[in-house]
Amino acid sequence: MKRVFDSVLIIYSISLFILPISSSAETQEPTESVEKKIDIDKYPNQSLIQVAWDYYNRKDYKTALLFAERSIAIYDAEAREIQAALKKPFPQEKTHQYWMLNDVATAKFIKGRILWLRGDRDEAKAVLNDIVNNYGYAMAYDLHGWFWSVPNAAKDMLKAMELGIDFGDSSSSYLTSKA
Repeated sequence: MKRVFDSVLIIYSISLFILPISSSAETQEPTESVEKKIDIDKYPNQSLIQVAWDYYNRKDYKTALLFAERSIAIYDAEAREIQAALKKPFPQEKTHQYWMLNDVATAKFIKGRILWLRGDRDEAKAVLNDIVNNYGYAMAYDLHGWFWSVPNAAKDMLKAMELGIDFGDSSSSYLTSKA
């Protein structure tokens, strides 16, 4: 399992040098030249998710969405089959065996967050409800070394939307400014 994780990190690191980087982290839309240079077919699924998060963190939401939607398009049917076959949550040590389920749910979570940030609340709610209803055991890995429940995070975001709480980009600077 460590080899797989190490390989994913290597692919991710390499992708940071291969992918064009937008000129401003604050830019929500990539330049046309950046979009044309991205060949998302070159990336295995695991790096699709990592690169989607990377662009999300750079606030390049259009490119993040491109990578997230590619993962969904490729693996959604299989992810739904995996979820349907599960009778109970899988043990954390087996999380990587269910990567398709986990990555598709994470891709949808990224998509839901982007839609929410863009103000498309109805579509964000639809995506987040899809996670809750169809990916109940999905887990995401945080690079700090822990796993989190994607459907629970989706429920939290739905509750925040219902209560009118805006966590913005969830960065510590944003949250402390609101506090």
